[in-house]
Amino acid sequence: MRGMIVIIAIAAVFLFSFGCIEGGCTTSAECKTWQMCNETKNACVPKAGYCISSTDCSSWQSCDGRTHLCVAKDGMCSKDADCSLWESCNTTTNKCILLPDKCDSDTDCSSTLMGCEIKTHSCIVKAGLCKSDFNCNSWEACNLTLEKCIPVLGKCNSDGDCKSWEACTLKTHLCAAKAGFCNTDEECNAWNYCNTATRKCVSKAGFCNLNYECNDWEFCSSKKHICVNRNGKCDTNANCEDWQYCNGVNNTCMPRAGKCAVDSDCPKGTTCNSLINTCQ
Repeated sequence: MRGMIVIIAIAAVFLFSFGCIEGGCTTSAECKTWQMCNETKNACVPKAGYCISSTDCSSWQSCDGRTHLCVAKDGMCSKDADCSLWESCNTTTNKCILLPDKCDSDTDCSSTLMGCEIKTHSCIVKAGLCKSDFNCNSWEACNLTLEKCIPVLGKCNSDGDCKSWEACTLKTHLCAAKAGFCNTDEECNAWNYCNTATRKCVSKAGFCNLNYECNDWEFCSSKKHICVNRNGKCDTNANCEDWQYCNGVNNTCMPRAGKCAVDSDCPKGTTCNSLINTCQ
């Protein structure tokens, strides 16, 4: 008895879900709302436009198991509302097609110059490419032959847009001299000028930066940036003491005749009076 009750319950659930089976109806009132009674077969069958499975629908449709309605498959349609906002419905093929100048990928655009902007599904000029200056940044111009945005003279996007001694400053997109190089005298210290051949700051005449720029008997003063005589060295007599003269051979201050700094500067038999620097 219990087994019979279970079988009846299962049959009731089946009939509730799928309507009457063959021989199960005599009028449509006995079927689901989306069904009608095929009185010839005494079976509940889908009404026009409704379905049990996708085989009840057109090839471009599938059966919605919740509503039992035939609905357009993805990319298929019967009207524009079945498609995305950037598409329209081709009712001959029942396919959604792109509206003019709309896209899903770069290949949908009319030229390699254009790319698909996915947020708007619109074909726009790709970054760095151009049809006019208006497609470029403010520091660029459109090269119509290359269809590329090129920095105007003195402007840059990378170091390669600048001269070999310059680097690109990305905040301003200006080419500026690299550290240790120069474009103008103003970029050098006051005692230097910009050598346009080497693009380096070099000493002005009469000034120095390093000792090698001076004579052997001189050094470069780091404060004054001029060549200064080393201790005991000279260019002229004026660089020596009153009792000395400048020896132009070795640029050394030497005692004048009869004058001295030590005894060895004096003739044999005399000594040096270091108070007055005189041989006695």
